[in-house]
Amino acid sequence: MSLPGWAWLLLGLALGAAGAAVFYISQNHPSRPIMATEPSGKTSVPAGPVPGASSAPVVPAQPESDRYEFYELLKEGEQIVSMPEKAKQPSPASAVPPSTTP
Repeated sequence: MSLPGWAWLLLGLALGAAGAAVFYISQNHPSRPIMATEPSGKTSVPAGPVPGASSAPVVPAQPESDRYEFYELLKEGEQIVSMPEKAKQPSPASAVPPSTTP
């Protein structure tokens, strides 16, 4: 006894989804290794300040004024293209030759 077409369709979709999931999981490598965590009862917190760390606040890499500089430069570099005038086209009445019907 043969399976109906819809059963073959569902079987193919299930196998395809399973294969895609296996491929995705095998190719999905984290960009940085995950560090092993200590058990929750043994957390280590440094007692004093960390040597070499400064108490200065973190400054963003770019100031806010430079953040949208690209859009300002885009407006300044805008080039306006003039459209050439269209050539004079013949009128529709003169373009169609008169037809003679017998």
